[in-house]
Amino acid sequence: SVTSHVGMASEGEVGQVDTKECFPPHHSMAQWEKAQRLTGKHGQLLRELYNTYFPLEARHYFADWLEAQSWADLDPDNAQHSEPASQLFGRFLDLIDVKIQDECVDTNSFLLRHQLDNVCSTLRIRYSANPLEFVRMVKHCLSTEADLLQLEENSSGFDLSPHQSTIDAAIHRLRCMIDEVENDVKLLQQRQEGVVIQTQELWRVSSCLTALQSPGESQSNKEQTRTLGKAKGKLEETLMREADSLVAARKNLYLKADHMLLEYKAVQDTVLDDELMKWSRSQQLHAVGGPAPGPLDQLQIWCQDLADIIWRCRRQVQQMEHMKSHLAVTDGPDVQLNELNLNVNNLLCMLVTRTFILDKQPPQVLKTMTRFGACVRLLAGGKLTVYMNHTEVQAHIINEKQARNLAKENTVPVKAEVSGEICNNTKVMDFNKSTGTLSAEFNNMSLKRIKRPDKKGPEHQLAVTEEKFCILFTSKFSMGSGELVYSVRTISLPVVVVVHVNQSPAAEATVMWDNAFSQPSRDPFIVPDSVCWSHMAHALSLRFESINHRGLSESLLSVVFSKVFPGQAEDASTSFSWPKLYKEPLPNRSFTFWEWFYGTCDLVKRHLQQQWQDGLIAGFVSRQQAEDMLLSESLHDNFIMRFSDSEVGGLTTAYSMINPISGVREVYHLQPWTAKDFTVRALADRVHDLAELR
Repeated sequence: SVTSHVGMASEGEVGQVDTKECFPPHHSMAQWEKAQRLTGKHGQLLRELYNTYFPLEARHYFADWLEAQSWADLDPDNAQHSEPASQLFGRFLDLIDVKIQDECVDTNSFLLRHQLDNVCSTLRIRYSANPLEFVRMVKHCLSTEADLLQLEENSSGFDLSPHQSTIDAAIHRLRCMIDEVENDVKLLQQRQEGVVIQTQELWRVSSCLTALQSPGESQSNKEQTRTLGKAKGKLEETLMREADSLVAARKNLYLKADHMLLEYKAVQDTVLDDELMKWSRSQQLHAVGGPAPGPLDQLQIWCQDLADIIWRCRRQVQQMEHMKSHLAVTDGPDVQLNELNLNVNNLLCMLVTRTFILDKQPPQVLKTMTRFGACVRLLAGGKLTVYMNHTEVQAHIINEKQARNLAKENTVPVKAEVSGEICNNTKVMDFNKSTGTLSAEFNNMSLKRIKRPDKKGPEHQLAVTEEKFCILFTSKFSMGSGELVYSVRTISLPVVVVVHVNQSPAAEATVMWDNAFSQPSRDPFIVPDSVCWSHMAHALSLRFESINHRGLSESLLSVVFSKVFPGQAEDASTSFSWPKLYKEPLPNRSFTFWEWFYGTCDLVKRHLQQQWQDGLIAGFVSRQQAEDMLLSESLHDNFIMRFSDSEVGGLTTAYSMINPISGVREVYHLQPWTAKDFTVRALADRVHDLAELR
């Protein structure tokens, strides 16, 4: 059992604690000794870790005992572990008391005794009512210490960024603040109960006084009347003071709760507006070829911690409202309390609606009647799921205009406003106990029908492969006893719907431009009409690398630049427009830049990937560059394979030899090989077949 790991002394043994257990003479303070040697930013983070909620003295003088306990066996979120946590906390306080007594024999340790006494009092006040929070706090401190030590010992390992540690520390502070508010609520409840008892006593005395104050009362009744009158006066005076004191205490409590909510909002804004936004942007850039977004584990932990804190705050505000309704010491509505309630509900609503996200995006080029999948997740759901009812998620496809209206009007479109029909578009959210995730995974969706926007007006003159749609996921979360109902929604990255596979290359141009150059907080799905060449070059290299595992160097990108801007000096700030990528044909060619680039990338992917990775194909080399290189003495006996300028998806080979007639070395270019040619005979065999290349 959990209790068996605690080693708790009975009440009769409090004064019999063996100090050797506290301070074993030959035991090294493994983790704490190392932690004390932390320097720089890691040392600063360690010092910030210990504060009034868990003083540094408690960690230092009882390091062995703290590190020896089986904290992993206790779950601070499991109410069944409350009793062993209480025993463990009591044992820790006993050890502090013993340490104080031992120091009494040393007249030079007055300051230490005073510090330890303050530590004991602080911990007793803060955690006696909730020992599970003591467990949570100690586990957090020991875990963060271990992370900091790992960083110090191995700088190349996982890096707990300063920003992340700041959020962790802020959430820890919030937990301590919510504990303080909870303790104050309990104390105020006790004071109010005392006032209620005194009020009942006043009513009793007043009733007795009324009964005695009748015509013809006896002398003894007059004496009792005087006595009761004095008692009534004292009670009224006491109750007036208590009422004023209660009003002041309530206002102080409201102010403390309001201050806690301000700090909570700052942390929640950081998590949602900064960290979650970064993750969402990295998810979009990954579609262009950028690094994969990190796991959502840390974000989920933060969101669940915030959910736990704000839900506890909501319960506390409800307790405050309950106390006020049972004993109104002021007339009229309590503005402060009403604002607290409103702020709590707004913050909870923001947390729920903003953490409903797409964990797995649907494909951004969708073909009708083809199966596809996606996964939505509520990051705060691990904590809130116990308060939720049955939750169903629906998926619909909407066009760009509908998505923009949705963002502006904050409404969820009804079925008549969607732009098509998706089969298997309903799922129930499942809670995974092992991972703590609340999600709905759609594995068998299929776009049955698509309704394209009207083609009226110049702003709607877009090609089919330029039209952007998205998948809208909606749900309703009913929490508490049903008094809280949140309509939530999230949209996918833009998707382009095609009906034939030959439309896919053009559709991918639209998708790539949107993913690479959109802003995180844009209106759906606005993108710039042009970007500077340096940004375009980076996007092209990322795409090529993500597909063929080797990107484009600066020299190769210079060749690409010269294809789009022939005769122009390369400049990073040169404007590269969407029409140049997708619509305008290359100079002296019948195809666009995207058709040429996409065909080249696809050729390498299907037939030349290993040779490209090994650097055997020069690839992006102009015809003139190839000739200059082959006519130099160092490359007389070599040949160069480059991507064809005139054939989409073609690889041509250039070589030099002495012209038997003129006796001059000349460069010869073979007709480009295409994917069709490589399907018949591989590159190595084709090179071997040519005597000129041997």
